[in-house]
Amino acid sequence: MTKFPSDRFVWLIFPAVILIAVAAAVLLPRLKKEDPLDKAISRYQLPEKYTRADLETMLVTMAKDPEFAFHFQVLDGEKRQEATEEMFALLLTYPNREMVHQALVEQQEKVLAQSTLFYSLDFPPEYVTGPSDFPSLDAAFWQFIEEEFKLVVLGVYYKTNLDRNFVFAWQQTAVLAAEKFEKIWRNRQQYLAGLRQ
Repeated sequence: MTKFPSDRFVWLIFPAVILIAVAAAVLLPRLKKEDPLDKAISRYQLPEKYTRADLETMLVTMAKDPEFAFHFQVLDGEKRQEATEEMFALLLTYPNREMVHQALVEQQEKVLAQSTLFYSLDFPPEYVTGPSDFPSLDAAFWQFIEEEFKLVVLGVYYKTNLDRNFVFAWQQTAVLAAEKFEKIWRNRQQYLAGLRQ
C-alpha cells in the first residue's frame, strides 16, 4: 500500500517551495555577471530620436573615457568642433546602418591616406620649438589627428548604436603614424613645459 504525504506535510513544505522560488527569481538576475561590453555600450547609446545635444553628450562621455582621452587632450575645443561638424551633419540625418558603415569605410580610407602621408613626412627637431615656421608640416600634423578623431567618433556611434560586434581594423601604417604623432606632440609639450618653468 502506497503512503501519501499527509495534508499537514504538504502545507508545511508548500511555503518553503514558494519562498525558494521567489528568492531565486530575485537573486539569480543579480548573480549574473554583467558583460563589460554592455556596460561600455550603454554609456554611449543615444535615444531613438537623438539631437545634437545628445551627440555632444556622447563626446563629453568620450572625453572622460581613458581610451579616448588622448584625442581630447590634444585637440582643443575649436579643433574638436571642426573635426566633429562633418560627422554630426551626417548623424543628424538619422542614417541607416549601411549609410553609417559606408561613411566609416570612407573615413577609414581618409585616415589611411593621411597616415601614409604623415608617416612619410620628415619633421625636423626645430618643428617642436617652432611649428609655425613649418606651415605645411603643421597643417599635416593637425589634419592627421582631426581625421583620426572623426573616425573614432563615427566608430563609437556605429558600435554603440548600430553594430555592437564592430571592431576597427587599424592598418599598420595608421598605428605607426599615430605613434609618430604622439611622440612629436609629447616632445612639444615637454618643450612648452620647460618654457613655463
